[in-house]
Parts: sequence; structure tokens; C-alpha cells
Amino acid sequence: MARPGAYDAAVLGVVGVVHASSKPDINNKGDPGLVIVPAICKWGVSAAALSTAQSGPTRHPHAEDEWNDAVVEQVKELGASAPPPLKYHASKVVSERALWAFFAKRQPHFDGVALLVAYVLGPPTEFSTTYGQVTASSSALIPWMTRPMGTAALSEPFYPYVDSYDAAVAALKTPAAGGERILLQAGPVFGNDFALAVQRVLHDPRLTPGNPDPVFRAQLEATAATFETTKARRMLGLAYTPKDACLDATVEGVRDVLATAKSGVRR
Repeated sequence: MARPGAYDAAVLGVVGVVHASSKPDINNKGDPGLVIVPAICKWGVSAAALSTAQSGPTRHPHAEDEWNDAVVEQVKELGASAPPPLKYHASKVVSERALWAFFAKRQPHFDGVALLVAYVLGPPTEFSTTYGQVTASSSALIPWMTRPMGTAALSEPFYPYVDSYDAAVAALKTPAAGGERILLQAGPVFGNDFALAVQRVLHDPRLTPGNPDPVFRAQLEATAATFETTKARRMLGLAYTPKDACLDATVEGVRDVLATAKSGVRR
């Protein structure tokens, strides 16, 4: 969207766009309602893969017909003591349920699409770099770019990534997408992937080096949750950037934003 005229091309033929997504909150240490209620009141076109299933190894890929209702019950039971990320996960389930309940009850003259994403990586957009601060998914790379993380962190799993910013536009322009839940997942991401990308781009010996061994990387990926994404490819025609190329572009973009912020120039 940074290219001149990109926005004009993106909304060509679109009657209207409503952006009503709730701000992510994975640090709440109090009432879960402070995370869940705003998500219900401000649902938007993008939900999260978190509403489909929890991460972790499974015998089959998670698909669009699954719901992570268990996390909602877990947060209800634990209340304020529930881990902050679980409250955020629960908010995604409840808010998407509210989305579909709205359409079932009101039957408006427009339809809805739930794009189920987790980490949206790639070059940071204007939305995620407001006033020189990286605030969206790309911010997960900042610790790896600024301080040693330790070798134990290489095996830390993160949410699955997706790099396609074209998904929302494709959903708006594809009539068959109306009323659908569509999983957008290009693959799993681990701390090791972050470390490798940072070293490829920054070449900073002070930072934690990743392990490029294909066997090690394959062993990590074997522990990750998998998702069925054929609907996205078939219906929206999406193609994802390979993980290493996507992460390299993300690191480059975050580096430039941080450098601009340090220089005192407002984006």
C-alpha cells in the first residue's frame, strides 16, 4: 500500500469498507472482559486462526469448520488469573461468533468474510508503523534485532505467519467468499526463524545466531500445529512468499522504521 496509487487500485469496484478491528491485547492481567468485550463490539473482516484451534501438534490439519471454544471455557473458569494470551485467544472466538450471529439475526444486504490469520508479516505497513513505532505482528522481531535472546529461545514457537496483504482485497472482490471462514496460513514460525533472518539481514555478531541445519528446522516444524489452507488458494488465488524471504523483508522493514524513529523523522 506504500506505492503511489496502490490504494486506488485496491478499492476499485468496492462500494464501501468498514474497518472495525479491535486492538490486540496480550498483556491483560485483570478482568478478561477488558479484552473480550471490545473485541465483540468491534469485530471486523479479519478474525484469527486462534478462533479455530490452539497451537500444538495434531494428527490432522485444523480446518475452517473447527472452533476453539475450549479456550473460552478455560478463560471463564480462570477469570482474571487466566494467562493474558488466552484472554486474547478467547476474544477472537467470541468476537467471530458475534460476527456470524449478527448476519444470522439481521440478514443485512451485505455479507461477511472471516479471514483467519495469526502473524501478518512482510514489510511493515503504514498501519503498523504509526509515528515510527512498530505495533503489529512485525514487532515480535524487535527483541531478536536488538538484544541476545539465548539459544533456548530458538525453539520457542510463535503463531503461524501469513504475508499476503492482498487477502482482504481478494475477499472483497470474490462473491463466492461471502459467508465463508477462510484460513490464511503460510506455515509455522519459531524463534530460530527470526534469528536466522536477523543474521542474514543485520550481520550483527552480538545477537543470537540461528541454527540453519535443515534437520533442526524440520524437527521444530514437526511440533507445530498445521492448518488446511486449500480454500484460500482455490477461492482467493493466494500465493505466499517463502518463509525466509518473508522474514528477511520483515527485518529490513522494521530496521528502516527503527532507524527513522531514532533519527527523529516522523513517518
